[in-house]
Amino acid sequence: MEALAAVSLAGNILQVLNFTGDAISKSRQIRASISGTLKEYDDLESLTIDLKSLSERLDVKGKRTRFQSLRKALKALWGKEKLKILEQRLVGFRQELTLHFDVELRSRIDILNSQQTESFQALEDATKEDAQKILKALGDNRDHLIAAADAQTKQVRALHTQTETILSQEFESAAENLAEQSETTRTFTAKEQERSRTEVLNAITDATYGYDDALSTETENILAQIEEARENTRAQITELLDRNQETMKQEINGL
Repeated sequence: MEALAAVSLAGNILQVLNFTGDAISKSRQIRASISGTLKEYDDLESLTIDLKSLSERLDVKGKRTRFQSLRKALKALWGKEKLKILEQRLVGFRQELTLHFDVELRSRIDILNSQQTESFQALEDATKEDAQKILKALGDNRDHLIAAADAQTKQVRALHTQTETILSQEFESAAENLAEQSETTRTFTAKEQERSRTEVLNAITDATYGYDDALSTETENILAQIEEARENTRAQITELLDRNQETMKQEINGL
């Protein structure tokens, strides 16, 4: 596109130079002319007068004698050469008018091509800018989601580590209590010892289930937050894409 723009600019510069040269040449001709007009206009006026005079001479008015008819025929033959000269001049003027028309038409086509190139360049620049904005928005949202997911993963890992630590401490405490109870209840019967051991194990199991439920609930809450963040991001991206498409449509309709 840059090469085409350079070629178009060079063509426009050449057109301006040609137009300036023609204008200077025409002004010199007008200044040098006696009548104050262009030589082409003087030639056209002279050609028109000659054609009118020739038409009047060739026009037959009323009845004529043989001598008058012969004289008229001789004048017609004599004017034939002049008529050829006038015809050649007419052909030359026609070619010159055709050339002027071609130059004007080509100039207008070049102007339209230049305007079209500028319009396409503006549209391409706008499209690239919108695409870069979309990519930047997507990249920002992606980075935000990755950061949020990493933070939530760290929270889940920390919670899991904390739960394991608490469970380990509870087991150690339960074992110590069990050992102490074993020391103090050696006089109990085997049945009483078994019942106490079962109660302790049940208590430990209940505590473990409670921590597991808390961990599951926290994990579900974190996953729900992640899903909500994803939905919000999708909605923002969809709204941004719709807005960019509407903007591009308005720019295209305005071209």
